[in-house]
Amino acid sequence: MFEALKGKWVVGVSGQNDSMALLSMCVKHQMDVVACIIDYQIRTSSKEEVNYVQSYCDKHNIHCEVIIAPHFSKNFQAKARDFRYRVFSQVVKKHNANGVLVAHHKDDHIETILWQLSRNHRVEYVGLQKETVIQDVLIKRVLLDVTKEQLLMYNKENNINFFEDESNHDTKYTRNAIRKKIASFSSKQKEEIILKAKQKNTQLKKIRSELQQYLQSKLDITMLLSLDNERQYELLWMYFSKAQYPHSISKKQLGEIVDQVRQNKIGMIPLRNNYVVYFQENKLELNEINNYNYEVTFDTIKNVKTKYFTCKSESDTLDGVCVLQEDFPITIRNFRAGDKIKCEFGHQKITTWFNQEKIPWFKRSSWPVIVNKNDEIIYVVGWRCDVNHSTNNPNLFVLK
Repeated sequence: MFEALKGKWVVGVSGQNDSMALLSMCVKHQMDVVACIIDYQIRTSSKEEVNYVQSYCDKHNIHCEVIIAPHFSKNFQAKARDFRYRVFSQVVKKHNANGVLVAHHKDDHIETILWQLSRNHRVEYVGLQKETVIQDVLIKRVLLDVTKEQLLMYNKENNINFFEDESNHDTKYTRNAIRKKIASFSSKQKEEIILKAKQKNTQLKKIRSELQQYLQSKLDITMLLSLDNERQYELLWMYFSKAQYPHSISKKQLGEIVDQVRQNKIGMIPLRNNYVVYFQENKLELNEINNYNYEVTFDTIKNVKTKYFTCKSESDTLDGVCVLQEDFPITIRNFRAGDKIKCEFGHQKITTWFNQEKIPWFKRSSWPVIVNKNDEIIYVVGWRCDVNHSTNNPNLFVLK
C-alpha cells in the first residue's frame, strides 16, 4: 500500500489495527525499522499490547523501544500527543534514523478535517499532511490514501493480530464522536470532505503568500487595519509563529488586539507567561517581559555600579537630585505600574512621561526611580525630581 523507503525509520506502534498493518508492511518491504510503543498505563490491556508488539518484533528481528509514559491528570489527549512526539524525537536521534512513520489513514484525515472545522480555529493545514516536521523530526504518513476498512482487510488477509482501543468508543471525546459519525459516511461524502479541505488549503496558501511581504520584526498597524478580518487574523497568526510565540492564540484574542490598536495609539496587551504585545508609533511588536525587579537601599550616598543603574556623588551632568538627610534610607528600584511623582500641579503618572518621550515598552519595566524612607518617589532618572527636591545643586547622580 506504499513503496519501500530507504534508510532507517522509526515506526510508531500501538498494537492496534492501523499501526500493526504499517509495521507488517515495513517487514514485507524488508525495511530497516525500529518500533516504538508508548504505554500510557490507562487501559487494563496496555501491558498485553506491549508484550504482543515486543513478541512480534522479536519474531521479525526488529528492535523495539518501549516507553512508559508519566501520569497525565488533565487534558490527556493533548499532553499524550506532546509526549509521544518528544519520545519520537529522542528515539530518532538515538538510532540515527531518517524520521518516523505513523499509521494515520484516510479516515483519520477526514476526522481531523471535521474536528478542525468544528472548532473553527486557525490551523496551519486543514487535515493531515503526508509529510510534516514536528519537534525537528520528519513525520511521514504513508497510509494517508488508505481507508481504515482496507487496513482491516489487510490484517485479516495476512493473519495480523491487533488490539482494539476501547476508549475509541467513548463519545465524551469530540474526536471519537466524529469518528463514529464518519463510519456512516459514503465514499462520495468522504471524498467531498477531502476536496473541501484541499480547496481550503489552496486558499490559505494563496493568502499567506500575499501576506508574506508584510512580515517584519514589527508589524505596521496602518497596513494591518487596512486588511479584511480574515487576513488580519492570518497575518497576526503568521507574525506570532515567526516570532516563536510558544502558545496557541484564539480568534477572540486576535480580535481584541485588532480592536486595541484601532482605538489607541499606544498600549500594552498581556499574553501568556510574561509575553506582551506592545504598540506605539504605528508599530506592533511581540516581546517577552523579563523579570527586572530590583531594589537597593542606601543609608548614605555611595558610588555604586549595578546591572541596572550607576550612582555617583559627582558628575558633569546636571541630571540629579539633592537627597536630604531626612530622606534616608533611600531605595533605588525599578518602575512599577501606578508609580507617580509629586509635581507643582499635583501628582503625575510616570507612564505619561514614558508615552510623551516614546520610551520603548521593553525599557520601562527596568527604569530606575529613587524612593525616600516615606516611600515617596523623589526622582525619576532621566526626567525630574519631585516638587520638594528640585535643585540646581544635586548631590546624587543616577544613570540608567
